[in-house]
Amino acid sequence: MKRWLLSFVVLIAILMLGLSSGALKLGDQKASRSILFVGNSYTFGGDVPGQVQRIAASATPGASYSVRTIAAGGATLADHLADGDLKREIESGRWQVLVIQEQSGAAFDRDTRKEMRDNLRLIGGWARAKGMTVIGYAHWAPGSVQPNRRAISV
Repeated sequence: MKRWLLSFVVLIAILMLGLSSGALKLGDQKASRSILFVGNSYTFGGDVPGQVQRIAASATPGASYSVRTIAAGGATLADHLADGDLKREIESGRWQVLVIQEQSGAAFDRDTRKEMRDNLRLIGGWARAKGMTVIGYAHWAPGSVQPNRRAISV
C-alpha cells in the first residue's frame, strides 16, 4: 500500500513540476500535450502515466494529453539505451515532455552512479535538442539500498 501512496505523491509532484515549467500549460483549453514516460515498474506500477494524463485532462476540459510508456520491470536507463526504442521515440519529434526515471538503486551504488549521470545527460541532451521539457521522476529506493543514501551526489 505504501508503494501506491508514494506513486501518487510523486505523480502530483511531477504534475506540479510540469505546470511550473510550462510543459503542461493549463490555460490553453484546446491544447494538446504529449508526454513520454521512461522507467520501470515504479513508472508503470500504479499507472503513473495514466494518472498524470487523467489529472491534467480533468484540470483542462477540452485539452488532450497523450502519453506513452517505455518501461520494463527493473529496467535501467542503460537498458533503455541498449534497446533503441527510447532514442527512436525522442527522435520522432512527437513528444513535448519526457518524464524519466532511473532504476531505484542506481543512485545509491558507487558503481552505477556515474553511468546513471552520464545516461541522464545523454538522454536529456537528445530530448532538449528536440525541444522537449525533461522532468526527472525519482522515488526512494527499497530499504535494502537505503543505508547507502548518504553517497548520493548527482
